[in-house]
Amino acid sequence: MDKKLSVILIITAIMLFYIGTTMFYNTGLGVTDINLDEKDSNGTQYQLSFMLRSVRSFEFLDCEYRLLSEDNQEIAKGSTIFTDLKDGSFTINETLNKTTDLSKTPKEVEIRVYQEKFDPQQKNADGSYSQKVFFEQRTPIS
Repeated sequence: MDKKLSVILIITAIMLFYIGTTMFYNTGLGVTDINLDEKDSNGTQYQLSFMLRSVRSFEFLDCEYRLLSEDNQEIAKGSTIFTDLKDGSFTINETLNKTTDLSKTPKEVEIRVYQEKFDPQQKNADGSYSQKVFFEQRTPIS
């Protein structure tokens, strides 16, 4: 009986290790400490800052940012391209220019990361983007 229990425990441990490693290593990215401030008094630019945390190295990442209003309309956008990114934590500061109505207030930050250069012209028949998002996070702004 002890031998069966030992085999079951070993198999369970291997499965949990494999699942945990595979799931976490799929992206290996995290975004924390998101902060958004108005950069100018006219309300035409915002300063977005956050920590990008990586547990593995990447040859290329294209980070796309969007500020969204209450009704999910894009207010501002920007992007940053990283090459030869090593594991660790990185402070990202990005200036976002308003793209629409100046009276709208941002309520959410959307961060999308692609492993290839994002091309908004590449779309599927239904209008969705054809490029696969590697990592995505939407965070409410208070």
